Amino acid sequence: MLGVRLKKTEVGDTMEAVKKHFEDEAKEFDEIILRLIPHYKEMIDGMVSSIPANNSSNINVIDLGCGTGTISKQIKINYPGATITCLDLAENMIEMSKLKLAAFPDIRFQVGDFRNYEFDDTYDVVVSSLALHHLVTDDDKIEFYKKIYESLRPNGVFFNADVIVTTQPQKAICCQE
Repeated sequence: MLGVRLKKTEVGDTMEAVKKHFEDEAKEFDEIILRLIPHYKEMIDGMVSSIPANNSSNINVIDLGCGTGTISKQIKINYPGATITCLDLAENMIEMSKLKLAAFPDIRFQVGDFRNYEFDDTYDVVVSSLALHHLVTDDDKIEFYKKIYESLRPNGVFFNADVIVTTQPQKAICCQE
């Protein structure tokens, strides 16, 4: 989790620590993420290029845990007609995403915790990168994925790009190559 170690505490306490961490690192986040996540740019390119739409499509997108707006920017470059909602827990991350996305129309910014977010629209595309691992329990994940599913339009898609740790050493070696 980007250089912050959290003790096992109450979920609310943990999310407050996560929020503080990202508030503090917002300005340096883009630089940090490139050092910590191998092939980050390729991960984002792969996610965005997998969106099943024509470049001229007017798709409705929500970016959950948008951070500094990197995915949303790539979506707007590839799909100029996209309308995007950027949601993040950290106000400073939203401010950085506003700067990064200032040249693009049709972007709505919201500060909030995706865990309690009440989807107020339906979407062709729901994306998230390096955020949903903050859902702590399997029940939390199942419940949230149901909310995502219910927010999708017919033929809508959900993409989650994240880093996972394997418990199988042989797979860790394979993935490092």
